[in-house]
Amino acid sequence: RRAIAAKEARLAGLRGLSAHIDELDREVESRRSELARLDERLPEHEGLDGFLKEITRIAQRVDLAVRSVKSDRPVAAGAAMEVPLALALEGDFGAVYDFMLALESLPRITRVDAMRVNALASDEGRVRAELSISICFSGAHDAPAPAQASADATKGTRSEEHTSELQ
Repeated sequence: RRAIAAKEARLAGLRGLSAHIDELDREVESRRSELARLDERLPEHEGLDGFLKEITRIAQRVDLAVRSVKSDRPVAAGAAMEVPLALALEGDFGAVYDFMLALESLPRITRVDAMRVNALASDEGRVRAELSISICFSGAHDAPAPAQASADATKGTRSEEHTSELQ
């Protein structure tokens, strides 16, 4: 009887552990989902090409012309990295507004640092919007070593220009 009672107690303890393991499995799966959402908002790599394709698609959809895109080297931004971009867009003011709404709704963390909108003298109702934005990424594998980052800071930054005519 004593052996049976001990085995029943042990079995009850194992059932409790089994239920706890199931809870832990659900918690692990929940954390994996959260990490996937975070990775979408703050990917490991800069992914500039994909981002440029996405904003080009948005510009086309809202009937804006992308006149130029300039990117600088990634820079440290707290625990993350940012790629500064300068965009020049032309079109109707409403299209610029729609572009900004679409940019804001992108899953990726993107910051608009500055925006200037000027009327185009040659075309009534059309504007040129110049945006300074930054796209963020974790930089876990892309970040320069601290000594290299400080050396880069003293040399200045490299700038790349990508120009396209989309109408």
